[in-house]
Amino acid sequence: MLKLGCPSCQSQFKVATEQINLHQGMVRCGHCFTVFNAQGLARASVDKAQPSFDALNPSPKSTALIFALQSFCVLLLLLSAMAQTAYFLRAEISWRYPSSLPYLTQACEKMGCQIALAKQIDLLVLDDTDLSEDEFRLGLIHLSSTIVNQAAFRQAFPNIELTLTDLDDRAKFQRTFRPNDYLANANEASTGLAARQSLKLTLPLANPDDSIAGYRVRLSY
Repeated sequence: MLKLGCPSCQSQFKVATEQINLHQGMVRCGHCFTVFNAQGLARASVDKAQPSFDALNPSPKSTALIFALQSFCVLLLLLSAMAQTAYFLRAEISWRYPSSLPYLTQACEKMGCQIALAKQIDLLVLDDTDLSEDEFRLGLIHLSSTIVNQAAFRQAFPNIELTLTDLDDRAKFQRTFRPNDYLANANEASTGLAARQSLKLTLPLANPDDSIAGYRVRLSY
């Protein structure tokens, strides 16, 4: 069946192909009774319904343009992913690749973000730790130790947790020394402990109990 339109009254109707061929294409409109040749109209209807060869097969120029647009979109997505990765992992990138720190710092100045110092506690150790009584002041003890940064990058200064114990190794007193408590200059806390460097310190502490017989020290963030 073919859908035809009357050229006189624009009425739409369907006609079998056999009927068109039977009368050499001459048909009569059932609405206005106009007689017209339907073969040309039927051929135009079929051509319109089928897509052209050009539509199915775009030109090489169109193909190249589509490829260029797709490549640009992929590149844009990759750059966006790299920028997001650099933003969210900026701190770790600066630790692992110190040469990137100046560029990340400049970027953060423009975006209003900060680059945090590393806090890899397993790469910090305490060395030469000792707890001794003051020779001149009764009831005063000193905790001396050295914090060693074994990492290949700068790290934030840790907290020092001191626990004093009795003869049965039961905790009798606990205190946490924060960086501002043991650094001579509080501003040093923002710069951190440099890679492969150490900090020797001595912390005074009042002896809280004569039953103190031992101690435990650990680092934390």
